[in-house]
Amino acid sequence: MGQSALAKLSSDEIEEGDARYLAPELLNSEEYEEKPELTKADVFSLGITLFELATGFTIPMNGNDWHDLRNERLDVLDNVTHLSDSFKKVIKLMLRRDPKQRPSVKELLTKYLPDQLEVALKWEKIERNLLRMEKEALEKKKEQENKNHKVRRMSI
Repeated sequence: MGQSALAKLSSDEIEEGDARYLAPELLNSEEYEEKPELTKADVFSLGITLFELATGFTIPMNGNDWHDLRNERLDVLDNVTHLSDSFKKVIKLMLRRDPKQRPSVKELLTKYLPDQLEVALKWEKIERNLLRMEKEALEKKKEQENKNHKVRRMSI
């Protein structure tokens, strides 16, 4: 389905979806004057998925925590120490209640995520180098142990 066809869909035509990941405007269409822009709803869904992956927080089906997430109360995210502040900011932007305040997909891909991807790739390279160095150190240790073992056997 092309983007123009997607843009013509209304919230009344959306029949499936897990309410944990649906944007507020798809669930409360009477609250919004305009028809929801589905790409902005997708940004929210991706944001809530990133939030879940980054925090380990299980997204609730309903209740106070569910409402908190849709009202930009993201305290759980603030307590996560393994994420950069800039990545937390991106997730918070994606979870803005007002879809007009969320970044577009183009903005995510050109403005916000390239820096995050660059950082992730640097860490991957660092981790690969650390693993390589650790492997080399283990191989040298094993090689030295084998030499020591041969020397001991020869001296017996």
